[in-house]
Amino acid sequence: VGAPASAPARSAGGAGSGLAGLRLSTAKGGNGYFTERSYDLCSDGRVFMRWAESQLSQFGSGVSERTDHGTWRESGGSLQLNLARGGVHRFTVQRPEPGVVRLDGTSYAAEPSPRCR
Repeated sequence: VGAPASAPARSAGGAGSGLAGLRLSTAKGGNGYFTERSYDLCSDGRVFMRWAESQLSQFGSGVSERTDHGTWRESGGSLQLNLARGGVHRFTVQRPEPGVVRLDGTSYAAEPSPRCR
């Protein structure tokens, strides 16, 4: 009779991962400046990131967008993204209420990802 085996770390692709298949998105703006960021966390371990900003002023407007892709892993309350161009990013994950995920204190709306099919 031995000690019970410890549970494996939750990771992308694992049935227990609470983030698999979600799009996490956040947006903020003010004074003519607006930013939006989203992460699509696919159950097969792929991640797609989109970041956009727009600015409107009396001199005109501008829009910038960046995208990246890579892999993700969730383990013990943290999320790690390995992006092709953006490198490695680690976040502390909190689930304060249904439909909301906090990454390092920033709230993201959580909804099924249309990109992960």
